[in-house]
Amino acid sequence: MLKNRIYLLLMCILMSCVAVSSCSFSKNEDTQQSSEKKSKKKSKKKEDKNKKSIDESDINEDKDDEEAVKETLPPKKDSADYSEVKQQLSDEINDCLSQDKVMFTLTFTEGADSWSWEIIKETHDGADYYYYAPIDDPCGNTRVLVVEDYVLISTDYGGTWTATTGSYGDDTIKTYYQYINYLSFLYAAIENGSDVKLNDGGLNRHVMVINKKEAEKLDTDPVKLGIIDDAAKLKAPMAYEENNQMLKKFDSDNSKTYVFGPINSEFSIMESVRDENGMELYYTIITRVPNEVINEVEMMPLDGLYNGIKNPK
Repeated sequence: MLKNRIYLLLMCILMSCVAVSSCSFSKNEDTQQSSEKKSKKKSKKKEDKNKKSIDESDINEDKDDEEAVKETLPPKKDSADYSEVKQQLSDEINDCLSQDKVMFTLTFTEGADSWSWEIIKETHDGADYYYYAPIDDPCGNTRVLVVEDYVLISTDYGGTWTATTGSYGDDTIKTYYQYINYLSFLYAAIENGSDVKLNDGGLNRHVMVINKKEAEKLDTDPVKLGIIDDAAKLKAPMAYEENNQMLKKFDSDNSKTYVFGPINSEFSIMESVRDENGMELYYTIITRVPNEVINEVEMMPLDGLYNGIKNPK
């Protein structure tokens, strides 16, 4: 009986130890699993943090690359950036077309050879008068007077005049419209995105280089460009269009450099035609004579000249 009690007591002690051991093992296992979970979470957080850091680094590098590219590329100017020079061109066109009396001097130079001439256009009683006079020209004794469709020519400095049906009349009118053509051409080039060196040399003179590909795309219609509101202001549209085609004509890989703008009270344009190496082949300069100066250089109004020729005393 005592033996059995001792045996039962030992079994109880043994079972208690087993239970305690089992609980301890279970607790240790839970603690280990919990530690592993925490470790995994920390590791995942660290990975996510490192990944985020790498992504941010890549983004910053991309931004730096973009900024570097922006710095190396030349700034692209919009047409609006040249609003002042566009306004100059537009104002000059409108003023020229609105005046009853306009005068230009033109000079063409090729190498050592140079020719100059004057063009005067006046409006009297609704009729347009054009007068052409060469200066320092082999044909310097020639004068041409155009009144509507009537063309008179003199080969003795205006001493005697005869009617002619040659191309003198058309050429005189086209020469007058060259100025308007140049201004519209430059305006259209700016609208098309051509670059302009503003106030080059500090003389309020602007510089623009145009090649054949750029010129071919230009629409120089002053109405479409918004410069004038009525096509009827161009009283010789065919002369204007012929000049326009000449401006778009290029030989080989030539380019054209334009220097233009006001100096004091004069507005002038120089067109320099250059070869593929940038060497100047020839150039043309056209300058508008200030209105207050015209009367000083003109002998008499053109209607008075015309009436004197038609009705000599």
